[in-house]
Amino acid sequence: MWLTPMRPRRDESLLRRFFDDIFVRGREGNGHSMLPAMDLKETHDAVVVESELPGVDPQDVTVEVEGDILTIRGERREEKDEQARNTYLQECTYGSFERQIRLPAEVDRDKADATFKQGVLKIRFPKKEGGRSKRTTIEVK
Repeated sequence: MWLTPMRPRRDESLLRRFFDDIFVRGREGNGHSMLPAMDLKETHDAVVVESELPGVDPQDVTVEVEGDILTIRGERREEKDEQARNTYLQECTYGSFERQIRLPAEVDRDKADATFKQGVLKIRFPKKEGGRSKRTTIEVK
């Protein structure tokens, strides 16, 4: 029998995502602990953060900035239905969450704007005048 090298499969990213969910998110209680996905983008005049918060009430979300650290915390509450007696499968995530990320540039926190539409929290921070992110090129020898 000849052994051939394994070729990457198309579903490899799905498998990687599965293990990321297990090891990054972990398990807590009878469901997964909630760790919202985030996108962090920088434009020439702003830093934009988007976070997926499906099923979370905007009133249950707190956004704070301390130094260059953005903290988003909140809670997704489980709706209890007293008439539904048997749960056969429960994969939805409930409970409190907290995510922290470092902002890549100096921002004007007082002029930040946050919107919450269709389960996506979008925060736009205008950059301070001298707040452009600094890029340094290091020569490789």
